[in-house]
Amino acid sequence: MESAGNWLSQKVSQIHSQEPNRAVAIVVTKKEVKEASANVSLLGPLVKSKEFRQDLNMSGAYWFYHPETLKRCLLVQLSEVTTKDMRTGGVKTA
Repeated sequence: MESAGNWLSQKVSQIHSQEPNRAVAIVVTKKEVKEASANVSLLGPLVKSKEFRQDLNMSGAYWFYHPETLKRCLLVQLSEVTTKDMRTGGVKTA
């Protein structure tokens, strides 16, 4: 079984190859960032940086380059953790 990080990376790569001009946003919670979950593994060692987490907490979003496609992606951090709040955050991001 593949990990969530591999699945997410492959999905982003697929989107970038099929729609090169489409922006990709990944919506995560503060808990996922703090625990360095698979959903933020695309950020590599940056996610373990205390300063990065502080900046993300302050701004709520971070643009980064996908390691395989080298295209920009948006990481959006939400503090709420319910499914409804995540959906609402996704809609706001879009």
